[in-house]
Amino acid sequence: MLGEETLRGIQEMQTSTEPLPLEARQRKWDEALAVLSLHDGTPAAEGTPGEVRVLRSPGGALLARLRSPARTHGQAARGSGPRASHPLLVVFHHLGAGRFADGTTFAEGDITVCARASRWGMSLAEDFELLMQEVPREQLLDRFDCRDRGFPLVLGAGVLTMAAQTAMRAFATEFDDLRPSDLVSAEIAVTELVAGALSGGGPKPGGTTQVQAAYFHRVTTAIEARLSQPSLCVKDIARHEAVSQRYLQKLFELQNDTFTDYVRRRRLERARLDLVADRHGSKSIAEIAFEWGIRNQGHFSRLFKAAYGITPRAYRRAALRPPSDAFAAARRAARRTRTGRRRGPSAAPPRRTGARRRPLPTRRPSSHPTGCPPIAAPSTGVISAATFRPCCASRPARRS
Repeated sequence: MLGEETLRGIQEMQTSTEPLPLEARQRKWDEALAVLSLHDGTPAAEGTPGEVRVLRSPGGALLARLRSPARTHGQAARGSGPRASHPLLVVFHHLGAGRFADGTTFAEGDITVCARASRWGMSLAEDFELLMQEVPREQLLDRFDCRDRGFPLVLGAGVLTMAAQTAMRAFATEFDDLRPSDLVSAEIAVTELVAGALSGGGPKPGGTTQVQAAYFHRVTTAIEARLSQPSLCVKDIARHEAVSQRYLQKLFELQNDTFTDYVRRRRLERARLDLVADRHGSKSIAEIAFEWGIRNQGHFSRLFKAAYGITPRAYRRAALRPPSDAFAAARRAARRTRTGRRRGPSAAPPRRTGARRRPLPTRRPSSHPTGCPPIAAPSTGVISAATFRPCCASRPARRS
């Protein structure tokens, strides 16, 4: 669920311990790492600088860069709730090599995938620079037969791994000049390339054969290419891949999933990214939903809120706010979405501030009988129902 907690996250944060007094460096470093749910297992050394910079895309995805001399970092289990709701962390080791606590080693230029919901340790034996991209768990694990794979893991050699390394190296090199639209592109590129690299190798969980894993990858690839078709169904994909509908449904059952649920999640995720992309800023929510195969905007809004905890309109409005007021905007949007509260007709009007107006002069017209209620003189500005009252001359005569 995105909701308030994701959108209210730090839009941009930069922390450097180098100019701080020695006694304050470790404390400041620990505070910066806590934003990433990390902790430092190495005592502060004299003259040891460190730098953490965190960016968030308009959609809430975290992209961070860590620089420091040799350290030992650990990941504490993050938050509460089901494990599947916690994101994964794709780490590009731009500079420096090291090992994880379980003995897995990584070299400079490698990409590792870590789970934010589990505990792990990372030791870096030399000066290092890390680029960390936070990716929703389902975006990676729903794309290939790897739900039970252990984390952390190092991506193996392959064409897609090399492509992912090239992309993340470019983001690390140009980190200081990244724009909000670049952050959205980084999330899409890293997710797609790492998902493809993970699907190409590694052990398959029990109950799934190599042939089934290959078919599942082909099926999900075919679905991705047809998400914009509103009439997409099991029959279409089964015919395209030359398999029976029952066999295709079984492939999803092996993932504890269904064809319908998978297609819905992928469409919503594609639409979510487009809602905050600069190139789609002129498109309406209905147009974006239609482009991803959802014809009814009301239906799309209900699905979006059920998946992310916030309506598409509130999500887009909060994400496109400037960083300075994104926190307040997200809180207001999520609160309105959650409670559905609106000011009713009986709500008290806002109090006026500033100088009070002098009362308007009144006079009694000579043509009206004594006792006729006074009529306020006309004036410019806002006229309320209480300003003018009908006089006796405008009322119908009573019948005797």
